[in-house]
Amino acid sequence: KISIFILFYFIYIMLSPKINLIKIPEILFILLPFSLITGPFLSGLSSIVIAFYGILYLIYDKNAKNIIFGKLFIIIFLFSVLIIISSLFSSSQIYSLKSSLFYFRFLLFSLGIYYLLIKNPKLIKQFFYSGLLACVILFIDSIFQFFYGFNLIGFEKHVNRISSFFGDELILGSYISKLIGIYIVCFLIIE
Repeated sequence: KISIFILFYFIYIMLSPKINLIKIPEILFILLPFSLITGPFLSGLSSIVIAFYGILYLIYDKNAKNIIFGKLFIIIFLFSVLIIISSLFSSSQIYSLKSSLFYFRFLLFSLGIYYLLIKNPKLIKQFFYSGLLACVILFIDSIFQFFYGFNLIGFEKHVNRISSFFGDELILGSYISKLIGIYIVCFLIIE
């Protein structure tokens, strides 16, 4: 229910004449904490758009050689190649290649975020506040679900487990624990 609403909101933002198309990757980056809550579709769409932005910026940037031949870029690229080669020698190649073949998408996604932050350093502050708001909303909804047995949009509590907006997926703790480190780093950067 909530992912359909957010999808229509993204479409509205994209079609709005007030929004410049160049701002769409920035908006998707800021709203990334919320898109991760909605499920794999919107978060995947956001990461694909940001990765394509990184590719386009890499193609048209004159200083791209500094990034491509940077140590971190080379290390991540070599790691991607290494896990693909390792998957080829695995006993179950198909299963192993499913997870390792497209590992380079993380490199392209991080490249897109890098270019976004170089172009607009204020984005990290906006991302931090967006993530903070998402966590506060999740905490309020979780407390409500704990006491009343259902959350604000009607998902019921699962046998002594709180799921908040995640519904049947019991990944609330995983979401918080994986992103809290990113939010702490963002907080330290903006202070």
